[in-house]
Amino acid sequence: MKNTPKSALNDLRVIDLSTVAAAPSLGQTLGDHGADVIKIEPPAGDETRRMGPLKGTTNPQFIGMNRNKRGIALDLSKDAGQQTLLKLLEGADVLIDNFKTGTMEKWGIGYQAVLAERFPQLIHCRITGFGANGPLGGLPGYDGIGQAFGGLTGLNGEANGEAIRIPTPQADLVTGLYATIGLLAALEERSHSGRGQLVEVSLMDSSISLLYPYATDWFYGDKKVQPRMGSENPARSPHTVIKTITGYIFMGHFSDEQLKTCCKILNNAALADDKRFSTEDSRIFNRQAFIDELKRLLENKNHIKIAEQLLAAGVPAGAVLTAPETFNHPQIKDQNLLLEGDNHFKAIGIPVKLSRTPGQLRRLPPDFGEHNAQVLSEAGYTAADIQLLQKNKILFGKNNANTHTTNQSHPPTPSNKVAVKTTESNSSLAGLRIIDLSSHLSGAWGTQILGDLGADVIKVESEQGDPTRTEGIPLDSEMSSHFVALNRNKRSLCLDLQQIKHRDELLKQIEQADVLIENFPKGMMEKLGLGYETTLKNCFPQLIYCRITAFGDTGPLANGPLDEGVGQAMSSLMSINGPPAGAPLKIPNPISSASTGMVAASGILLALHERHQSGLGQKVECSQLSATITMQNPFGPDWLNAGVAPRRLGNKHPNAVPYDFYKTQKGTMMLLVANDRQFERLCQVLGIPEVADDPRFTHSVSRIQHPDEVGAIIEKQLATQDSEEIIMKLLRAGVPAAPISSVSEALEHPQTDARQMVLNMPGGATYLGFPIKMSRTPAQIYRKPPMIGQHTKEILDSQQE
Repeated sequence: MKNTPKSALNDLRVIDLSTVAAAPSLGQTLGDHGADVIKIEPPAGDETRRMGPLKGTTNPQFIGMNRNKRGIALDLSKDAGQQTLLKLLEGADVLIDNFKTGTMEKWGIGYQAVLAERFPQLIHCRITGFGANGPLGGLPGYDGIGQAFGGLTGLNGEANGEAIRIPTPQADLVTGLYATIGLLAALEERSHSGRGQLVEVSLMDSSISLLYPYATDWFYGDKKVQPRMGSENPARSPHTVIKTITGYIFMGHFSDEQLKTCCKILNNAALADDKRFSTEDSRIFNRQAFIDELKRLLENKNHIKIAEQLLAAGVPAGAVLTAPETFNHPQIKDQNLLLEGDNHFKAIGIPVKLSRTPGQLRRLPPDFGEHNAQVLSEAGYTAADIQLLQKNKILFGKNNANTHTTNQSHPPTPSNKVAVKTTESNSSLAGLRIIDLSSHLSGAWGTQILGDLGADVIKVESEQGDPTRTEGIPLDSEMSSHFVALNRNKRSLCLDLQQIKHRDELLKQIEQADVLIENFPKGMMEKLGLGYETTLKNCFPQLIYCRITAFGDTGPLANGPLDEGVGQAMSSLMSINGPPAGAPLKIPNPISSASTGMVAASGILLALHERHQSGLGQKVECSQLSATITMQNPFGPDWLNAGVAPRRLGNKHPNAVPYDFYKTQKGTMMLLVANDRQFERLCQVLGIPEVADDPRFTHSVSRIQHPDEVGAIIEKQLATQDSEEIIMKLLRAGVPAAPISSVSEALEHPQTDARQMVLNMPGGATYLGFPIKMSRTPAQIYRKPPMIGQHTKEILDSQQE
C-alpha cells in the first residue's frame, strides 16, 4: 500500500458519531489533514445517505461530508454497542457527536459522569442545535432552524420584499468550522496541560456570530429594525447585481482609483470625471444614477469576460456563476479545488494549503459498515467476537476489511498520549503570539477568534489605521462600530512599513512571535523585503506564516482584489440565492469573509499542532474563493457526483418536503422535515395522523414527488395556529420549526441571553459573544478594541526588556 506524505494530524485518532452536515464536516476536515477518523453510524445509517439525488445508493451530500474516514455501524442504544464504543475510545484522542442533548447521558456514557474520568486526555466535541441550557436548550436543530432563530433568514431578500431562506447551509458549515477551531485549540492546550475537555458549538450561536455588521449597528445605532436590502449596501456604491446580455455580474465597492480603471475598461473614461461620481461620498449620494450608468455600459457585455477583465485590473467585480461554471473555471483547477478519485469520485477541495504537510484525499467516503472488521480487529476483537456482534444486531453492514483508498497510508497508531504535563492556563492559546498585518474582514475575523481563545494578537497598523475603523456608526474619533465588532482582544502597534527602521522593528517583533498573518496584494511582502521564501523562512524557521488572498497567488485571477460580493458571485453561492423567478441575490451576511477568516484560523492551528512534532513552521495559504466554495455543500456534491445543477428555489429545498415558510394566525414560521419519523410526528402534533399513512407522503422520496399536495395540507393546518405555541410544540416533539427572526429578535431572544451571545461590558460596550464553549479553558473578552497604536510603547518596551 503506497504511503502518502505526512499531514498535520497524522498522530490523531478520532471517533465520529455524527450524522447530517455540521459535525461530519468537522470529522472530514480532520481526516483531510491526516487524522484516522472512524465514523460510527447507527443501524439505519447516516440519514444523508438517503437524501436527495442518488449516486448508486448514496446521496452526494454524504459523499461531500465523509471522505477520509473509515466506517463501521453500531447500535449504541444497546449495552454491547456502548461497551464497544468505550473500547474504541481507549485509543482515541477525539470524540465527535451531535446527538440530542442528554442522549449520551441516558446511555450512561456522558462526558462529565464517565468519559472525562475514564479518558482524561479525551477531547469531546459536541454540536447541538441550541446548546444544553436556556429555553430552547436540548431541542432539535437543523441548518434552516439555526438560520431562522439566529436572524440570518430575516435579513435575506429583496428590499421591501419577503424574507427568503438562505439556500446554502450556512449555520451547519460555519458551526463545523467553529468546532474545528475549538477542537484544535483544545489540542494545543492539551499539549501543555495533558488534559482534554468538552468543546461545544451550537447552530444558533454560530448563526448569531455571523450577524456582522447588523448586530453592532443595532447595539450602537438607533435600534431600528434592519430592513432587507437585496444585494445593495447603503454605505457603498456600487454594490449591486447588474444584468448583462449573457447573465449577471456583481459590482463591488470601488475606490476612486478603481473607478478610473473600470471606466477605462468600459471605454468611458469621462464617467470617472463626472462630479456626481468622482468621489466615494458622491457615488453614495447619487447611487441610483451611478448604477444606471453602469447598467447602460454593461448591458451588452458578456458577464464572464468583462468581469475577468475588471478583476485582472484590480476592480472588484464578479460574474454570478452557476455551479457548473464555477467548477469548470480555470482558477478552480489551478487552486486544486476539485478533488477526484477512483470510482468517479469528485468533491470540493481542501481550502487551507499547508506548504510542508498538506491535506490530502486518502479515502473515499465509506460504504455502510465498510470497515467493521478492520477497525474492531485493531481494537482487539477476534473474528468470532465480530460475528457475535453482528448476530446480536449490535454491528451492522459489512463484515470484511475491504476498503476504497486513494494513496491510502496505514492508519496511525492510536495515540491518546500527549506531552508530559507542564503548565496549565485558563486560556487555550495562552502564550501564543500573533503578528497581524491584515486589514478588512477576513483576517480580522480569524485573529479575533484566536485572540478570544487567549492568543496575544498584535495588530500592526499605519497611522491611517485599518480601513474598517471608519466604516459603520462612528463611536469616537478613531473607532467605528464595524471595527469594534472584529478587533477585541488585540493590541495595536503603529508602524510605517515603508520606512526601513520600522521594518527592522517589525522583524524584531516577528523574532518573538509564533504566527504572522497578512493579506497584502501579491508581491507586497517581497517588495518590503519580508518575503516568506526569501527572508522569513530562513530567519525564523519556527514561524507559521499565514497568507490570505482573494483567489490564490497563481492562476488567471491571481491579482484580483478581496471582496465579499465577488467571493459569493464566483463561488456560485449568489446564483442560487433568491426567489425562483427573480435575479440572483447577494447573501446579506459576509459569509465569504467569515469563512475565509475561520479557515485561516484553523490552518494556523493545524500548523501549530504539527510544529510540536517537527519543530518547524510552514506557510499556510487560504484564498477567499477556496473558503467560499466549501460553503457550497450539498449543492456542489450534487453537481459533481449526480450531475444535478442547483437552481433558485426561494424557501423550498430540493431534497426535503415539507421545507418551506408557512403563514400562521400570528406570524410566519419555518418548518422543515428531514426524515420520515419527523413527518409522522408533525402529523401527530397537527392532529392529522392519517396523512402520515397516505402512501403519497409516507416516505421522503414520495413526498418530494407530491410537494404541492403536502404543502397544501400543512398550510391549512397551520393557518389557524399561534406561531409561538406551535413552534414550541413541534420542537418538543422533535420536529424542526422556527420563527423568522429579525436581527433584534435574535439578539434579544432569551436563548441568546442564556448562551451569553450578547455581552454587555463595563463602560457601556456591547459585543457579540463567542460561539465556542470550552469546559476548562473558556474564551474571554479581556481587552477592548484598541485605538491606533495604543500599545506601541508597551510592545516596544517589552521587546527591549
